Amino acid sequence: RSAVAAVSSGSSAGVVGASGFIGSALVERLLADSVEVVRFTRGDPLVSDRGLLAPEAAGAACVFWLASSVNPAVAEERPDLVQADH
Repeated sequence: RSAVAAVSSGSSAGVVGASGFIGSALVERLLADSVEVVRFTRGDPLVSDRGLLAPEAAGAACVFWLASSVNPAVAEERPDLVQADH
């Protein structure tokens, strides 16, 4: 059973990284399955700078985390930044 199948129609799910390649495809799939989607991006984060959870996440049946803290293009050019991030 896939993770997407685990979210029932009519429920809601959060997607962290919703504007990315995989995240945007997941958002489309969830919407097609009548799942309400709460999108989280760098501009609309799941957790605030103060460490508070976004109120929109409270009602989500689950949250899919597909975000990366490093742009893949930057990671290839500057691997030292990736190591410093972890």
